Amino acid sequence: QDLRTETEMRFGAEVDKLTEQWRVRGDYFFNREQLKINEDTATFTSVIERVFVGGSVVKSLGSHWSAGIFGTYRDNTAQNIHGRYEIGPAVEYSLFDYKDVLTREVILGYRIGYFQQSYLETTIYNKDVDNIINQNIFFNLRYRKPWGTISSRINYNTFLNDLEKTRLNIDSFLSVRIFQGFNVRFRVDYSIIRDQINLAKGSASLED
Repeated sequence: QDLRTETEMRFGAEVDKLTEQWRVRGDYFFNREQLKINEDTATFTSVIERVFVGGSVVKSLGSHWSAGIFGTYRDNTAQNIHGRYEIGPAVEYSLFDYKDVLTREVILGYRIGYFQQSYLETTIYNKDVDNIINQNIFFNLRYRKPWGTISSRINYNTFLNDLEKTRLNIDSFLSVRIFQGFNVRFRVDYSIIRDQINLAKGSASLED
């Protein structure tokens, strides 16, 4: 008889500092999932790790416009990514006054960036490292109230060297505060992915 053991650890942190002229944001996320199967003659273990570190420094250009620079680092063993570094400039338009973004924000923005992505295994395109310039159009909506938070992010990415390589991500959640220190969260994610240059070669072909 097989014995299966699953464990998962998640940790995240967010920093958002605002002054009259500057906004500094930072995010960190770590996730580790482990599956262990004990059989009569052997033990099999599968581990997936995901790491994300992101930050941006944005300068106010008035009540509604801002511009700045962003940088991210990603690591995802499930997606064959052994380090992705990205950096680039961005411009944003805020529907509400810039000084209100910590409590309510509706932002439309554009950024262009360069990223270097390394792989755990050679990809179906026979690459161990990719260097790409991509562009991103994003829409962020967030309201923070005493009763909870509503948040939605829409991102559309495409490679400048291959406009057919695209990705659409929609990430929305509702967090309701039941009492001090206890919240209930509902989350919906949706993606259309056409830029999987990271797929491990293995026995797969480009047609696959």
